[in-house]
Amino acid sequence: MRLSNRLSTIQSIAEHAHKQYNYDYIWDTCCDHGQLGAGLLKSGISSKLFFVDIVPELMASLEQNLNQFFLNQKHQWQVLCEDVYCLPLNDVENSNGKHLIIIAGVGGDLMLEFISQLNQRFPDLSLDFLLCPVHHQFSLRSQLRKMEFSLRHEEVLEDNQRFYEALLVTSDSTNQSPLISVAGEVLWQYKTASEQNMLKRYLSKTLEHYKRMQKGNSKLADSALVAYESVKIEKASLQFTSK
Repeated sequence: MRLSNRLSTIQSIAEHAHKQYNYDYIWDTCCDHGQLGAGLLKSGISSKLFFVDIVPELMASLEQNLNQFFLNQKHQWQVLCEDVYCLPLNDVENSNGKHLIIIAGVGGDLMLEFISQLNQRFPDLSLDFLLCPVHHQFSLRSQLRKMEFSLRHEEVLEDNQRFYEALLVTSDSTNQSPLISVAGEVLWQYKTASEQNMLKRYLSKTLEHYKRMQKGNSKLADSALVAYESVKIEKASLQFTSK
């Protein structure tokens, strides 16, 4: 099955990140039917993949499909019917291995709960997260900055007439990447005229959203507007890209 633009972009970011950071384990959480993880397996990525969701029927069906199409790679994947809070990051073969945790298809507030819980459970692990929230991007970014998460990559994508932000962040305090910004920086850089047009439309829609919120005396909206009104859409320099 062909992946949506959202999932194919997330897959591409994960593949590029793996080449750079060499993850031992990739956790495809809230995986639904497992299309993203299956795409990574098909690409030949070397990491061990964990498919994670809390719906037993989905996980049983997914395991059947994986056994049918990826039986020769069975050593490389595992299906877990678990909540993201409960990921067994310490129950792996290499306790010092590098982890990439993918969370997509849920809101930024729920993502933040997952990330906070995992950080509390595994304070000695440096974790990378690939995030694609369906909403609450600004509050997610703000809290990640307070938690001193660094940014490895960020981009805007459009899928089925909706905008998304894809964020690759890390809790590794020894890395040289800058702290994540609340409104994005590289996020607003374009390489083509079509990307420039998309960014203009996304920024306009975001400003309109927070101006509506501001009418309800929202302090979050006030902070968001200050941040987004200072955004500059600019031509990109050479950098890590999923495209």
